[in-house]
Amino acid sequence: MNKRGLTWGAAIAAGFVLVGCGPGIKTGRIGPTVPLPSGPPSSACESQGWLELAQSRAIATGTESTGLYTTTYRAEIEGYGVFRPGSDDNVSLPEVLPGFGEPALEEAHMAPIRAVEAAETRAIVWGVVGLGGMAAGLGTAAAIQEDSPTGAAVAGISGLIVGLIGVVGMLVEQPSGPEQVVADAHRQLFSAKVDDMSAVARGVNHSNAQQRGRCGGVAPPDVPADYVFGGGEAQPTVAAPPPPLHPPPDRGSPTSGAGEQQIW
Repeated sequence: MNKRGLTWGAAIAAGFVLVGCGPGIKTGRIGPTVPLPSGPPSSACESQGWLELAQSRAIATGTESTGLYTTTYRAEIEGYGVFRPGSDDNVSLPEVLPGFGEPALEEAHMAPIRAVEAAETRAIVWGVVGLGGMAAGLGTAAAIQEDSPTGAAVAGISGLIVGLIGVVGMLVEQPSGPEQVVADAHRQLFSAKVDDMSAVARGVNHSNAQQRGRCGGVAPPDVPADYVFGGGEAQPTVAAPPPPLHPPPDRGSPTSGAGEQQIW
């Protein structure tokens, strides 16, 4: 995981809670659209692939199993989301980032997501190997039980051991709950504290320019090279980073043990 991913990860991991959101928590778009050179879509064709950048709130979640019980982690987070025109629902960032034309931004933002997905894949492999080994051992034991009781016992025990090793490997390789929360946050939001928001603005504008071109329109100008997100003449309506957000207090469910903590 890169430095930015670690920074965001540390901030979110310090603020996850294991309780549900309080009533009345609004997620999705919570601020006006950040103005960009692309402006709003000018036709129904453009609207189909148009993107808008706006301040947003989301709930990031993760689960962690010990084999005996499963713990669910949730964090209420704020940042900047990408939306379709007229929608308050966040677009999945992994789906739109490839169209931004900002490879450095994409690599940095996707790093925590890819790390979690790789760990999940390794955990699945361990689980499949363990299950397969256990099934093979027990199947062999059943098949030779009458002809070789001793061999059947050895095969059965061996199968159980392989299955146990698979379970242990799966539990070891699974990403932690806080790591999953970080990845889920990256799937939904950009953060002005850890992401290059000027690159985000350029990326959204670039994606819209491509969509306008596909619809036969004239591409809008690029975001100026000296554009600074939140500063200068191109200052967005929502310029300041979202204020620190404090999770609701514990109401009896298990918590991270750190009390009321700041989300990134």
